[in-house]
Amino acid sequence: MENTASLPPRPGGIALRKALRALAGPAIASSLLQTLVFAVDRAVLGHAQGPCLAAMQLAGPFEWSIISVFSAFTVGTIARAGFHLGAGCPLRARAVLRLSFACAMACGVVVAILGVFLASHLRGLSPAASDGVLFSARDYLVPTLLAAPAQFIALTALATLQLHGDTRTPFLVGVVTNAVHLVFVWAMALGHLGFEARAASGAGIATAITFAAEAAWLLAIVAARGMLTTSSPISRELKAFMRVAIPAAGERFLHHVGFVSFVAVIGRMGDTVMAANQALLTMEAMCWLSADGYGLSAASLGSRLVGAGRVQDARSCARFAATDAAFVLTSVGILAWLFGEHVLGLVSPDPLVIAEGKRALVVMLLVQPFMAVGIVLGDTLRGVGETKTVLAVTTLSALFVRVGATILFGLGMGLGLRGVWMGSTCDWLVRTAAYLTIGRRTWARLEQRAAESSSYGPASA
Repeated sequence: MENTASLPPRPGGIALRKALRALAGPAIASSLLQTLVFAVDRAVLGHAQGPCLAAMQLAGPFEWSIISVFSAFTVGTIARAGFHLGAGCPLRARAVLRLSFACAMACGVVVAILGVFLASHLRGLSPAASDGVLFSARDYLVPTLLAAPAQFIALTALATLQLHGDTRTPFLVGVVTNAVHLVFVWAMALGHLGFEARAASGAGIATAITFAAEAAWLLAIVAARGMLTTSSPISRELKAFMRVAIPAAGERFLHHVGFVSFVAVIGRMGDTVMAANQALLTMEAMCWLSADGYGLSAASLGSRLVGAGRVQDARSCARFAATDAAFVLTSVGILAWLFGEHVLGLVSPDPLVIAEGKRALVVMLLVQPFMAVGIVLGDTLRGVGETKTVLAVTTLSALFVRVGATILFGLGMGLGLRGVWMGSTCDWLVRTAAYLTIGRRTWARLEQRAAESSSYGPASA
């Protein structure tokens, strides 16, 4: 039986915040478990022989970029399926979900083919990297990108369960699959199964196995609950779905063009800066995913509220999520600043890497509240279908501000890794200010549309 969580009662307030936190807690834990796979890979490879940790500075952003762009259809899943659920049209919501899983498989196959090809052409991203770094990066990328169909199916299943108010099941699945990953990466990356000469390849294969296990389990749960059973044809939903998903894909593409350019700037600073940045990203990923857990929870709840005509409650949901995320990320940032040296030591024992990372810790602390608000507001706007708004903001902030500021501070002023993180901070400052400014007009437009729908009949789905 399908588990569709009811919306909090009017007028929102305490009930709305309680519903949001009930979703956000397990969602954050689930997100952290997902990134823990890559964090474990970084930690293990940081203690392996050779340039494996520096290689993750190339492999990690490259894989994240290509996976993120091609998984933009999940934005359409949350916006359109959530709208139908809120409007009381579960059959049409299930048609959207079937369409999403079809997109997951198609995009996964494209990424597997395209990604493996591009993995052999990494020199342009980092001309200063050694041959050993490039070789190890390719070793890690090939098996993980071949598992892209499984990654996309798992992401779609996660979005499906979250839309139905279930964030605990993905958390439990994440606990088990992370345990599986830990066993395999220990056995394969550290040489216990004959991969001692190619630790990055062993870690990549272990991660691919984890993706496959997670996807199979989550898909079985979604199918068993009947969340894909519908008589409504998916062709009926295709146009509206693509109207949300295509700008989301464009936004992610431009974001990652900026991010890859950002990585290319770091690549000109040498292996030590690359490795230190990768160690800091391990800590920041925990913060980023905590905010994203709040953001995705606000997006899934907000899309259902907009479908039910409760735009003001959806806006309040975004505000509650942003304030909670800012508090959490600032607290984590303080802890990272106080104990960052010890955390850096867990990722890499190299004293040069630790020293370089310590210089940027204070900048990492200062960016946390702005990053929290920016992530949550962006996720919520995507969740209610306003992907063109987010596309405009990303074009400005990620493509121009981040890259330009990083070149200025990191290379022009010679600040190294501290300058890199100052560039990232400028990006989040601009992005958050833009979401706050443009978001006001966006919510006003949605409220007007909801008022017109209530006056002239149900909104067109």
